[in-house]
Amino acid sequence: RGLASEDDALFTGKIEVEGVAYLESFIHLYSGGKAYGDFEAAGGLSVVASIVAYRNNDSCYMWFTTYYTGTGGSDFLLRHARGTLGSELIVAADDSLGQFVWRGYDGSGAAGWCSAADIICYVDGTPGLADMPGRIVFRVTPDGSNAPVEAVRISQDKSVKLQGAFGIAAVTPQAQRAHIIDADGTLADITTKFNTLLANQEGFGF
Repeated sequence: RGLASEDDALFTGKIEVEGVAYLESFIHLYSGGKAYGDFEAAGGLSVVASIVAYRNNDSCYMWFTTYYTGTGGSDFLLRHARGTLGSELIVAADDSLGQFVWRGYDGSGAAGWCSAADIICYVDGTPGLADMPGRIVFRVTPDGSNAPVEAVRISQDKSVKLQGAFGIAAVTPQAQRAHIIDADGTLADITTKFNTLLANQEGFGF
């Protein structure tokens, strides 16, 4: 409270923000297996840079909790605008609005963090006033590579595009398989049918 500094600062207790905190530098949160306290933002926390958290044992995690007698819950919000803070500009088609990335360390040094998978949201069309079409792309990294490739795409029209084979595992002990009714009324194995549709780049629906 009441602390403002343009230099680096180390906090080892509890930091309470009752209004909105604007932090225009780099926030480095390091526990090293020790608990340095909590960061509580009762109003809001706006970070114009990055937040990086480390932990030397177990897992490093983040949680959001709401206490409210109603149907509302916590939100995780990713936003993007062109321009600058205070002088925002409209986004454009195919702009990324944010992504979740999973990386693993391959043992090759500082640059050894390789992406294994990610989920990205794009603007899917021309945006405008109260008009923000979007698509979500799920990507995975093939064996022997460090570059994710598209696996599933959900477009703004709710169409779903799958890359690669589609399979449904057998159910034991009955070893049952799922089936669909073909256009001519015959019973078709769903795995075989979907793989044929994908190979021919045909659409399908439920």
